[in-house]
Amino acid sequence: NSKFYDENFREVTIPTDVLMKVLGGDSRLYKKLVPIARKLLKRTIEVELKDENGNEKWMGMTIFSTMDFSVKDGGLKVCFNEKMKPFLLDFTENPYTRISGQLIFSLRSGYSIRLLELLLQYKNFPPARKENTIVYEYSVDSLRKCFGIEDNKYAEYRDFKKGCIDLPIKEINSSTNYRIEYTAVKKGRKVSSLIFTLTLPSDIASI
Repeated sequence: NSKFYDENFREVTIPTDVLMKVLGGDSRLYKKLVPIARKLLKRTIEVELKDENGNEKWMGMTIFSTMDFSVKDGGLKVCFNEKMKPFLLDFTENPYTRISGQLIFSLRSGYSIRLLELLLQYKNFPPARKENTIVYEYSVDSLRKCFGIEDNKYAEYRDFKKGCIDLPIKEINSSTNYRIEYTAVKKGRKVSSLIFTLTLPSDIASI
């Protein structure tokens, strides 16, 4: 439907009055907004995929290409990176997974939301989809990157496992209609990767 899908990214302007409301009505809008915009410009997305032959592929990109703010010009002008187009605009050919907003907001941990997102991205990827489940293997190193974990945080695997895997899975299983289980894969004595099994609820599995 052309009313809802753009062919190209357009520059979007967030009006000054909207920005004022979002930022709590702070009159020092310029000083408060610019540092936030600067941080957003540095944000990146990493995508790990596997082709039909099982070969691994990695992509990294910035989310936004430009941001321009001036009170005089009426607000914050934002434009997404063109490389993001296949992931944000190509929904008609590659249907995205619909997730209840209420369900997502029931999760308090950012790791819970991120883990669920990482697994659901393979919902329409045949090698990973097994009827009503998604089975996918992530290396521990790639999970750290996907979670944005710094080298000195959760340095010990047992701490990483507890804070980023076990507690988020417990929250997802108890607070949503998804269920996640996993098994650890070792190389020698060290856990190198985790194989996750995400069981889809019936309303999602049938889509």
